[in-house]
Formats: sequence, C-alpha cells, structure tokens
Amino acid sequence: MSIATVATRKDTEVWIIGQPIDAIRGRKLPSKGDVLRRLFYLIRTEKATVNDASDIVIREVMSFWEMARIPTIAIYNAVPQVERVYDKWRALQKGSSRRSKPQVEKEHIFKDEMNDLFDIAHANALGPPTLAEDRVSVSST
Repeated sequence: MSIATVATRKDTEVWIIGQPIDAIRGRKLPSKGDVLRRLFYLIRTEKATVNDASDIVIREVMSFWEMARIPTIAIYNAVPQVERVYDKWRALQKGSSRRSKPQVEKEHIFKDEMNDLFDIAHANALGPPTLAEDRVSVSST
C-alpha cells in the first residue's frame, strides 16, 4: 500500500502572488495578479514553459477583453507583457532573502501593482470620437 503525497496550500503557494489558479474567472477584466496566478498554475502544475504559458494566458485574457468589446494589441505584442511581469517577480524573488529597506519597498510596490488592470488595450481603443459621436454630444448640450 502506497501513501499518496498530499500538497498543502503552503506547499503550492507562490511567494507574494498567492495560490495559483486553474482558470481566470469573474466578470471583470483580469488584474496582473490574476494573470500571474494563472501563469504559475500552468508552469507548476501543467509543466509548461514560461513562453508557452504566457501564450495560453494571453489568449484567455483576450477573451475577457473581447467580451468587453475593447480593441486589444496583437498576441505577439501581449505575450512579452506577461513575461515582463514574470521577470519583475523573478528579480524580486532573487532578493527575497535580503530584508533591506529598498527590497521591502520594492516588494510592497509590487504587491500593490498586483491589483492593477492587466492592460492590453490597443493604443487607439478609446481614440477620438467619430463624427456621429460629435454630433450627438453637441446636440445634447
């Protein structure tokens, strides 16, 4: 009879990020924290590479932006955004044993950024109003 290993929440928790998630859920656009938690699930549980996991996560995030009908940047431009957030986390993690004031401040700033929107909107997503929109706004005033 073999004893199955049981993973506890402490074993699966990612430093600063929290618990990995198997899917991005909800009715709002994903945050940076949601993206990283999903990325770590794919890396640690599904054994995907960072590049492959980033591609999967971006495709999932794009579906939320499509539901909101907000134009987004191309996938090949969005994948490096995920990788940059991961690299920033990785750089912080390397210095996690140092408890210097600058390191603690960087960690605090990073934690605060985890609640920010993971923005992949096209530069002109909310661009200048069209002629028809101008007429409506002028006639209503």
